Amino acid sequence: PGKRAVSFILENDESSLPTYFITKNIPASLLINNQTFNGNPYFEQINNDDKNYNIVEKELNNYQINTNICLVSSSISNHCLRNKKYLVSPSLTLTESNLLSVKENATSGSIILIKDTANQSDVDVLVNYLKGKGLAIINLSSLIKED
Repeated sequence: PGKRAVSFILENDESSLPTYFITKNIPASLLINNQTFNGNPYFEQINNDDKNYNIVEKELNNYQINTNICLVSSSISNHCLRNKKYLVSPSLTLTESNLLSVKENATSGSIILIKDTANQSDVDVLVNYLKGKGLAIINLSSLIKED
């Protein structure tokens, strides 16, 4: 919380949200699987593939973009624990219908998962609200880094 910052995790890249984040130059992490992995280093890519976990890990390592972060979920947690990854749980989740709740509960140190169902206009409102509160938006690895 002392960093005066928050971090976003995008559920996947099949919506218009990744383009929004790139266009607005907003850092974020992206949950990926074997089909959605790409070597583009704009987003921190977080392995979220239960069936092809090792394949995705190899690709992340080959591109030297492995953050060693895992999102806590029932399907992937066992892989992450075995591989000694940093386990992260979102403190807030933005969907298509809960913008007000997320705004009211967002504080410094929040990790906000943005579901595919979230509206781009709601994300824009949330980003502007957080910046108005004096909170920076930084990569997840920077947010959880101990310094």
